[in-house]
Amino acid sequence: MEFLDFITNFLISLIAFVCHLLATLIITIGIFRALIIYMKKDRTFKEQLREVSDIKITIGNSFSLALSILVGASILKTVLNPSWNEIGMLTSIILLRTFLNTVLMHNLVEDEKELEDS
Repeated sequence: MEFLDFITNFLISLIAFVCHLLATLIITIGIFRALIIYMKKDRTFKEQLREVSDIKITIGNSFSLALSILVGASILKTVLNPSWNEIGMLTSIILLRTFLNTVLMHNLVEDEKELEDS
């Protein structure tokens, strides 16, 4: 039974670690994609404004996905140590990340509508 607990804890820790790496990779790729959009040459002012919206949408989508993955990783970590303190911290983290994700998605929808209108 002790060996099974060890394996379970190891696998959950490994999955949480992979989630953190994946979130970091997603943010990094989003930033590089935004830099590629920004580095384009020979643009008119209107194209530059459109590209700023594209950059915001690209980075915003990356951050949103990464935040969702990090919420899952936080839940997995709490499974390993389900004390009331850990559950309270998890609740705070989930509320904060959900709020950030909601605000981010609201801004992205506005930017996409603005981009379609122009």
